[in-house]
Amino acid sequence: MATSLAEAETMVNAARKNNKKLLIGLTRRFQGDSKAAKKLVSEGVLGDVYYSKAGWMRRNGIPGWGSWFTRRELAGAGPIYDIGVHALDLTCWLSGNFDVDQVLASSYAEFGPEKRGFGDWGTVNESGYYDVEDLASALIKMKGGSTVAFEVSWAANVPSSEFSVMVFGNKAGLDMGERMIHSTDGVEVDKPFEFQETDSYWEEMSHFIDCIVNDRDPVTKPDEMLGLQRMLDMILLSARENRVVKASEV
Repeated sequence: MATSLAEAETMVNAARKNNKKLLIGLTRRFQGDSKAAKKLVSEGVLGDVYYSKAGWMRRNGIPGWGSWFTRRELAGAGPIYDIGVHALDLTCWLSGNFDVDQVLASSYAEFGPEKRGFGDWGTVNESGYYDVEDLASALIKMKGGSTVAFEVSWAANVPSSEFSVMVFGNKAGLDMGERMIHSTDGVEVDKPFEFQETDSYWEEMSHFIDCIVNDRDPVTKPDEMLGLQRMLDMILLSARENRVVKASEV
């Protein structure tokens, strides 16, 4: 959403003050499988959600080395802000909880400073520099008691690049990678869920137009977006200072 919680709050306050619509570009929400999964969770198929996993691990995907992407003063962070936000948002949206309590995180920069792990996005700037993370992981404790395990990388020695979201409830679990519902009630049941493929970017733009024309509220609710940004900032602070960070500190 922004490069800090303070900036995000400025955006929300400006929208409210001027009676404007504010939609954050979290495109994953508009995919057909995401919409179908949200419906299943809303119908109580999973039961009470107590644990989730959110990840986007790239093998070689550092964008535009030396450009604004890899400069903390301009981007705020590396993959945590760039791609991790999408996995974390989808996980919290599906589970219906953006209210963070505390975070313990670690981050690393093993590829970027050595000019390794480049992706095919962005333009390399040889006169630039790299001072952000290229991998991070975190345990996020939510208010209410649930936990989110988070991991993200631009570059890492993994078999392949993968976006993954899993949500576990006391009745069933949801795997967005396999588009499956897993449950055990005497016997193990693994059932694919049905969904309709969509152009998520088109759906996102259509939604925003509808919000403006018909005076509807965007699906990215301000309080949820501030909660998401708070989580990201807590991950950064925890990794930087190597300690548990509480929500009240950010």
